[in-house]
Amino acid sequence: MKKKLFITGAVVIALIGIIVTGILILNTGKKQARSATVLEMSGTCTVERSGKVLDAAEGMQLFSEDILIVGQGSSTRIRIDDDKFIYLDENSRLRLSVTGTADESKTTAFLERGSMLTEVKHKLSADSSYVVVTPNTSMYIRGTKTLTEVYEDILGAIKTNAAVVEGQVDFKTIQKDSTGKAVTVSCSLSLGTGLGVTTDSKDLLDLDDIKHITEDGTLIDGQEVESTTYEELGTKLETPVFGEDFLTNVVAVLARSREEDVTEGFAAEEIT
Repeated sequence: MKKKLFITGAVVIALIGIIVTGILILNTGKKQARSATVLEMSGTCTVERSGKVLDAAEGMQLFSEDILIVGQGSSTRIRIDDDKFIYLDENSRLRLSVTGTADESKTTAFLERGSMLTEVKHKLSADSSYVVVTPNTSMYIRGTKTLTEVYEDILGAIKTNAAVVEGQVDFKTIQKDSTGKAVTVSCSLSLGTGLGVTTDSKDLLDLDDIKHITEDGTLIDGQEVESTTYEELGTKLETPVFGEDFLTNVVAVLARSREEDVTEGFAAEEIT
């Protein structure tokens, strides 16, 4: 069993200390189309697209709704537009949805399992959105660096760990309550904070419903989703715990990201 580390203040400080192409979407003719690429890859990574499985490679262009699967001992980094990056660690599965234009972008990174670093280097426009989704949570990002990990425990429950390395996010737990009704619990996570959320398998919603809730707050059949509290829901909350190897890799990725910013003359925006 791999050693796990808490996202402590010391770890956050270490990460912050080193912080300072594409999915082809149809161009509307007047506004710049979205783009994303497999920027870096180590080991084995495949892409599920329209029922086919393709071997990924650096420079590979991706399409919206592609599913990226990262193998054991492998990793990949994706670039979306010019300022959004996703690093996927080993044993990860991510469904990526990218629509709209560069100025009015809609991005959803659905991490079904595994570990992920998300970097959004410029604050999004008022008409844009970026959501990190897991089987039981969502994080709404404006311009942020976050860590996310999803895995199934020995009892079949889904555990999501989420932490903010830079910026601030709106965080939601999404699941069924004791009556089987879909509910959400909202909170804000800021620099150096995070949550670990465990949801029993019987309380998980369908993945399509999760996606629909993040888009317009309703189930796929149009049913409204009510807000509640963690106390009323009885959901188990913990300090987020991440793998030691993943955190080590994140530090290296963020160091390379800073070097890229310097090389490309990229001015990092102060996020508040």
